[in-house]
Amino acid sequence: MKVFSASYVSSGSGKKAWIAYLLIFVVAFAFIGGGIWNLLAKQAKIDGYVKTQATVVDYKVNVDRDYNDLGYYTESKTYAEKVTYVVNGKEYRATNDVSSSSPKSIGSKIEIAYNPEDPSQCIFVKSTYITTILLFAIGGIASVIGVIMVFLDIKQRCSAH
Repeated sequence: MKVFSASYVSSGSGKKAWIAYLLIFVVAFAFIGGGIWNLLAKQAKIDGYVKTQATVVDYKVNVDRDYNDLGYYTESKTYAEKVTYVVNGKEYRATNDVSSSSPKSIGSKIEIAYNPEDPSQCIFVKSTYITTILLFAIGGIASVIGVIMVFLDIKQRCSAH
């Protein structure tokens, strides 16, 4: 069983196919570039901040409700950690921007980095890298798809001669 054939990949004129390939690579490099930018920007911010351990005290629950293709109602929950941390004897609270289905347990520690000039501003250190990894992964997948499509198109053109 063929999932897709080379003739499908390069259907239409060759010029249209190469424009599609170019668009795939532009999207791929945009995601990879976004990952690099995100990493550098967040890392520069983290480097200027003070790292400390925050304690998980609660969760922000995000509920995603949907109907699947068969019409069944589905509900999934993700959790963003709410933490407290102390700077110069004052307690601060923050909520992670990134939620997951398996958050840290209440009472556990999470590394954050806070702005020494305004300790209420903080970054969840590991969450910064999750966003970067996702951007790199999407860009990488798009790159692989683009390379496979170009390879199949070239292979089809060579076998047609």
